[in-house]
Amino acid sequence: MARLLNGIMGGLSGTIGPVIGSSRNGVPYLKSCYNKRKATNHPMEIANRKKFADAHAFLHPLLEVVREGFRVEGRSQGFTAAKSWVLKNAFEKQGDNFNLNPALVKLSIGDLHLPTNITVNSPEPFIFEFNWDASPANRNDSKDQAVLIAYPIEKAKPIFTLAGAFRCSGTDRLQVKLGDATTYHLYIWFVSADRSRRSESLYLGSGPVTG
Repeated sequence: MARLLNGIMGGLSGTIGPVIGSSRNGVPYLKSCYNKRKATNHPMEIANRKKFADAHAFLHPLLEVVREGFRVEGRSQGFTAAKSWVLKNAFEKQGDNFNLNPALVKLSIGDLHLPTNITVNSPEPFIFEFNWDASPANRNDSKDQAVLIAYPIEKAKPIFTLAGAFRCSGTDRLQVKLGDATTYHLYIWFVSADRSRRSESLYLGSGPVTG
């Protein structure tokens, strides 16, 4: 049985015979019922499924980050866009397998320029310090904010800030949790003061935090 959501001219929710009514992002769709698959899986199909699973597993802990980093005005599909980018650009073929390379991952895209001379180190226990050239390309850039991410190589939750120090400060710090991990993948990107523009994320390598 199916329901007419908004009368006879509205969307359909449910199943009528071989037809399924559903919606995605507020847009109604009609599709046929699924048929049970009889063919065996091709090795390439198995590899693609693994790629999809690996991309999802890597990005899901950063859901809040990529929703902001891949945000399009009026739409909320940042996670889907980020996963699509990773699937197309961040996997390397090794033998019969495709492996995700964190160095190739983008956590944001945009036309905001990155500062020069970005570095990161761990000067104190459980602290990563990010530094960059504080000289703005123009006066409107000085209040851009840094977005900092430390993604543990070991299985632990990533640490990040979406509203870090201003570009004009030239430095910011990210504190990680005691006992979570010892080595992290490190990323940075910048977002404009009005949150309408962002830079591409930059991978700064992986490194240990001082314990």
